[in-house]
Amino acid sequence: MNFQKSYFTNVKPNRMVNMETTPNFLIPNIYHYGSLFSDPEDTCLQFLHLLGGGNIRTDFPVSFSFHPMPCCLILYTAKGAGRISHAGNTFSLTEGSLACIDCNNTFSLHSLILPWNCIVFFIDGRDLELYRFILPDLGIVFQIPEYSFVKSCFLSLLSVPTCVNIPEILFMHKHLSEILSTICLSQKPLNTTSKKDIPGYLAELYDLLEHHYDKSFSLDKCEELFHISKYRLCREFSASYGLPPLKYLIRRRLEEAKKMLLTTDWTVHEISSKVGYDNVNHFINLFKRDTGLTPGVFRQKALADQHASHWSSQ
Repeated sequence: MNFQKSYFTNVKPNRMVNMETTPNFLIPNIYHYGSLFSDPEDTCLQFLHLLGGGNIRTDFPVSFSFHPMPCCLILYTAKGAGRISHAGNTFSLTEGSLACIDCNNTFSLHSLILPWNCIVFFIDGRDLELYRFILPDLGIVFQIPEYSFVKSCFLSLLSVPTCVNIPEILFMHKHLSEILSTICLSQKPLNTTSKKDIPGYLAELYDLLEHHYDKSFSLDKCEELFHISKYRLCREFSASYGLPPLKYLIRRRLEEAKKMLLTTDWTVHEISSKVGYDNVNHFINLFKRDTGLTPGVFRQKALADQHASHWSSQ
């Protein structure tokens, strides 16, 4: 599929009062794969991959109509709110929500509460059929649990360069799979735990990791604090929140580090300290293991893509 041609044929802006925008607004980045997908039977097409999108912010009303095209849209709202009209239903895109829309259907997208800041990606890949089978109607909006790592996945995807090679395809597939799997699992109440079912000591431990991630942490100290075996704490925390405490803390710290890299001019050393790592080399190694990039390269790629998308829209 020629995404760019299909997109500009099927996505139309709706004129707002005294405001006018173009379809380019929703795709600050378009991803290029060279000869990777030249063969119709190419194995690469199996992997989930990005077609276009990026970080979007608007301080003025916007509205778009979408005619059918062969891909899906995933949208995470970080601030403000929007609205999707799909299959005769209207869904609010509130802060912290994730939308996944099958673009084979007609729908419309509108801003609601300004400023609206969201991350938008158009995606494709034969593995999408698996998720369509598990979740037949992808035109649904989900409120992501506060302990979900979907936000971190979206931030990581912002660092992908627009000229893609095999490692980047694997990187995209990894994070897109986690996002779509989260959607599917949220449809199965038996596999989720409500807050009222979580013991108080686990909720307290979660609060510690979520809101005090910059402080030193020790399972031995938790064992003394809660008078519960650290092995039991790890087992029960993992069952309730999806990861054992130490892995959860690492993911939480890296999530904050990515935000700081994209929104501040703090040095890598300063960010390392602010998220709880006095050893900057240890922080860099953990960051690279998670994203495939050092923090400095992660920031440079994001800034370069923003600069390129700014000039391409002029």
